Amino acid sequence: MLRIEKTIQNAFNRAYKKFPHRIKKPNVLVMGKVQFIEYLNNSPLTINPDTTPAVIAHLPERDTIIFCPETIEDMKQFAGIKRLCDFIEALTLHELYHEWNRHRIESKLQALESEMQVDIEMQNDFPKLYRLLENVTKKLINKGRGIKNKKGAK
Repeated sequence: MLRIEKTIQNAFNRAYKKFPHRIKKPNVLVMGKVQFIEYLNNSPLTINPDTTPAVIAHLPERDTIIFCPETIEDMKQFAGIKRLCDFIEALTLHELYHEWNRHRIESKLQALESEMQVDIEMQNDFPKLYRLLENVTKKLINKGRGIKNKKGAK
């Protein structure tokens, strides 16, 4: 196992133990950038792979959090993240809240509503890790973080 993959798995396990709601433990999948981009391209939303380091996939057998180590490393460098494990833990908690909330996302508006709900929950339960994600987001905003509708999506 590569170092970043081990860091991802360890941070995921810590975050899952801290998560305040009971949910079935998702699988963890570490996916290279090319495969991650292909996966995101099959989404009804256009998600920028340069600013999306992880997503929750609601799969029939078990939900899975998919991490892209290249994006995580790029964001770490760009945003000056000092503790990679804290960043990955924050990402994991963010995705676990999406799992807990189980919103059906088919449009930009629904995606934004889901993100807002997760932000509120993280801010209440994990303020330090919420601020870490917020700081990274602010630094990336000029780079172009975005969720757009693909043609045909509502």
